[in-house]
Amino acid sequence: MCNAVKRALAGIYDNEGWHQLMWRAMMSDNSWERSAQDYINVYEDTMNWL
Repeated sequence: MCNAVKRALAGIYDNEGWHQLMWRAMMSDNSWERSAQDYINVYEDTMNWL
């Protein structure tokens, strides 16, 4: 865990990498609609598997 914190802190000081990380986070779809659709897909896949 300590190494993960060190990598995270090092990433903050990497301006280009930090901006790329922020851009990817802002462009990702974290809506409830997406989450609900993911849940429906898992449910349907499970029902088809049974």
